[in-house]
Amino acid sequence: MANSMNVLLSIKPEYVDEILKGKKKFEFRKSIFKRRDITKVFIYSSSPIKKIVASFEIAGIIEDYPKNIWDQCHEYGGIAKNDFFDYFKNSEIGYAIKISHLHEFSEPINPYLLKKDFRPPQSYYYLPLDYFRDYEPVLMESGKEYRTDMDIKLDTQKNMLNKNILKSEEKYGWKTVRLGDFAIYQKGKKPKNQQSEASDVFKYPYIDIRAFDKGEIKYYTDGENCVICEEDDLLMVWDGSRSGYVGKAIKGALGSTLMRLKFHATENKFAYYFLKSKYLEINTKPKGTGTPHVDPTILWNYQYPLPPLPEQRTIVSKIEQLFSELDNGIANLKKAQEQLKVYRQAVLKKAFEGELTKQWRQQQTDLPDAEELLEQIQKEREESYNRKLDEWKTAVKEWENKGKKGKKPSKPKKVKGGNFLSDNELEKLPIIPKEWKWIKVGEITESMKNGIYKQKSFYSEEGTACLRMYNIENGIIEWFDIKRIILTENEKNEYGLNAGDLLVNRVNSRELVGKTAVIPENMEFSVYESKNIRLRLNSKINSKLVNYWFFLSANHYFNRNAQQTVGMASINQSQLSNFEYPLCPFLEQQAIVSEIETRLSVCDKVEQDIEENLEKAEALRQSILKKAFEGKLLNQQELEEVHNAPDWEPAEVLLEKVQAEKAGAK
Repeated sequence: MANSMNVLLSIKPEYVDEILKGKKKFEFRKSIFKRRDITKVFIYSSSPIKKIVASFEIAGIIEDYPKNIWDQCHEYGGIAKNDFFDYFKNSEIGYAIKISHLHEFSEPINPYLLKKDFRPPQSYYYLPLDYFRDYEPVLMESGKEYRTDMDIKLDTQKNMLNKNILKSEEKYGWKTVRLGDFAIYQKGKKPKNQQSEASDVFKYPYIDIRAFDKGEIKYYTDGENCVICEEDDLLMVWDGSRSGYVGKAIKGALGSTLMRLKFHATENKFAYYFLKSKYLEINTKPKGTGTPHVDPTILWNYQYPLPPLPEQRTIVSKIEQLFSELDNGIANLKKAQEQLKVYRQAVLKKAFEGELTKQWRQQQTDLPDAEELLEQIQKEREESYNRKLDEWKTAVKEWENKGKKGKKPSKPKKVKGGNFLSDNELEKLPIIPKEWKWIKVGEITESMKNGIYKQKSFYSEEGTACLRMYNIENGIIEWFDIKRIILTENEKNEYGLNAGDLLVNRVNSRELVGKTAVIPENMEFSVYESKNIRLRLNSKINSKLVNYWFFLSANHYFNRNAQQTVGMASINQSQLSNFEYPLCPFLEQQAIVSEIETRLSVCDKVEQDIEENLEKAEALRQSILKKAFEGKLLNQQELEEVHNAPDWEPAEVLLEKVQAEKAGAK
């Protein structure tokens, strides 16, 4: 694996000045580094300055059309619009390097002293990480290597640069203490006396989990046998599934499942964000086998970083600024998710209005209409029934000839097509292309069958996969938490699922009942539970298209027709059979599915990107907190302002004050 590198970047002095003033936070380039393992970028201010004046880290690189880059970055681009577009006039694609952790050297570095034959970069070149520590650097530019002799007189300049680099990372004035030795803490108690109304005596709100989490006060107490918390305290959930969750206190009598924490000589929010950064670890490593509790050996042994007070305030401000930006980004991502849902519905609506295949229909000649297709289906159904009837008659004769031993063969049932749509019903339905026809689902169905029910004793890890209502999600089969049951061969034949079958959920909450999924090719052989119905369609019907129709319209239909019991709604085969469906010619069914999938595949990709970005956003939130308490969140300018604050004093002095306060409190 290649080693990480630094980069020496040549920038005109006027733009360097804008960067150092904080007005330019994006550096624009026509070409960008091919390597992505860049640790730090050093700024070479070109003629007439000819010195290395600062370094920064790369927060990100935007690759886009120059116009889009200008729209995104011009506010902190540090360049006039005309100059920007003049620079990119012959470039189709541009790059914007986002600058972070800028560090201006207290004294610019003269590279010509570092290296006798130093050549300034035309744009940039790579530097090894130890370039400023060793005197035999290897510079790589356009695949070529250049080597220089050591100059032993350069110690002063080299050491100065290294000192400047390290100074921005040093936690100057910080102190690290064990959390349990620093925090003042006390667990709550259940009050001896309490009542539902406040009074002059019962004046303390009882702060239980509900009051802490939602601000809803249910009881009041007189304060006897209580732990009183103040508004500037922090509270931590000590017991239960949310153990480790921290928040601001409400003044009142503290409940027994909460812990009060107080941090003297510390910004309250600084302590809050520190504890927040540890929530995941505390919550996932509880103590106790029944009700989980915070493990005190984990919590109190954390090393608590204590910066000077002005730095604490600045760190909190920076955290909240970054969190605010992050929250705005998350809100935009979630808004985009909602817009995708609307778009998906719009695509399906247009599909079943015939709009997606309007041009396709115009290009067809002698296309059979839906009426002809329905006649073919009905003819096939009649022939199939007669064939099964003949087979049944033969089976009955064989059964009789064998002395009627065993169970008599079951007579095949004629598929019910459902009631035809009346003129009144048709008037209420949307207008569809003249080649199409409104029918009912039963008219295109070969069979419907409710799923199998087996007692718990039949469930086994070695059995046949059984799909439950939870495995139907967003029109597809979600293969997770699969239950398996022991079945006979007859049961497998009776309840087995084939590719193209439509699985319909018949019992669920009212908003979910009627959800469907198509059984895909190459899925493991499976049966289905009794809360689902198997819908087996005619071979001339595209089950994917019927599935899309259910996704668009079934909820509205079943909301009107489902039976409601306590907490659950249910549908039956008759209701399913009478669900209206816009039938179109077989070839057009294929064309519509293709048009839908082309559009929705783009949605799926965008949806995936959004999900990934939401995950990254949460990871970034944790990264911000991590950097904050490692002393790496503030840039050099912010640190200098902190160190010049009138109330700045080392954390060691703060710690002495805390110890004195704790001693006085005993």
